[in-house]
Amino acid sequence: AGAATTFSVERTIEQRTVGVFVEEQITYRDKLFVTGAIRADRGSAFGATNEAVVYPKLGASWLLSEESFFNVSWLSSLRLRGAWGESGVQPGTNDALRFFTPIAATVDGGQNVTGVTFGGVGNADLKPERSREIELGADATLFSDRVGLEVTYFNKQTEDALIFRQLPLS
Repeated sequence: AGAATTFSVERTIEQRTVGVFVEEQITYRDKLFVTGAIRADRGSAFGATNEAVVYPKLGASWLLSEESFFNVSWLSSLRLRGAWGESGVQPGTNDALRFFTPIAATVDGGQNVTGVTFGGVGNADLKPERSREIELGADATLFSDRVGLEVTYFNKQTEDALIFRQLPLS
């Protein structure tokens, strides 16, 4: 003459992430500006077969109009700039792990039983996403700083893109 509902939840989340970032900026005579950096990440989400991922960057900017040989009266200032670098996205905490999630299911006769379904299909070879970017450009002001002009070229390419995909519910 009584009913009982049993509910149980168990979760284990283990995550380890270590990273380092080093950057140096150098200026030469307030005309040439150079920036270099390196970022390294290592985490448990990368999969068992992957090591730390390293993302470098390098950028430079040259204020050409400050050079003694530059003599264009209608051009107030001219800066040439360029940058190259890499960046990325880390996989989710458990994306590399295969695990199951407990569910309650009803079988013939209306009886409740415990079952499992895929919580994550996992991928032991999962890699961090890596994007490479390049930017080149020029900035100019003309006619005693009355007109500004900026031109930029940008290109980005991504490898091992991490895209969320919902598993079918069936």
